[in-house]
Amino acid sequence: MHPDIREQAATNTATGYYADDRTDPDFFIEGTVQPRGGEAVLTFIVLTVKRGPGGTTIRSAVRGREFFDAMWAHFATAGTSIDVIQAEWTTAPLSATASFTTNLDAFNTAALVHPSLEAAAFHGTPTGSYAGGKGYTVVTVVQAVRHQPTGPFDDVIVQFRRP
Repeated sequence: MHPDIREQAATNTATGYYADDRTDPDFFIEGTVQPRGGEAVLTFIVLTVKRGPGGTTIRSAVRGREFFDAMWAHFATAGTSIDVIQAEWTTAPLSATASFTTNLDAFNTAALVHPSLEAAAFHGTPTGSYAGGKGYTVVTVVQAVRHQPTGPFDDVIVQFRRP
């Protein structure tokens, strides 16, 4: 595990996980596993980039994959079963300095070159890479909304399952 990942052991459970970057706690991952329709669904939020003074980009010492792997290890150690990794990407900002558009931006770029939205989600996004690395290779795009008819996607929900 990355040495700058600070897990919140006092509040982490078999179905919930939170960790931050000890060098800057604005950067974090938060994940939950909840039953939905007979499946255990993992949803998570990870923030590793924010805007600094003058619009500069500030990056976490911890990469998104490192946060994800720490969360995954936590759930594995807890014996938590995960049937679905669900990703929700939106243009809605988290705050004045942070948003969760890394995956959405990558998805929109990949959607221009891949034959399907599922292929774009799997091959073109960080979450697709994380899910694929854990064997979750069956992709379903549950929602893909554009606020403009020909513009980029603004809200996307994707599910990754094992074959």
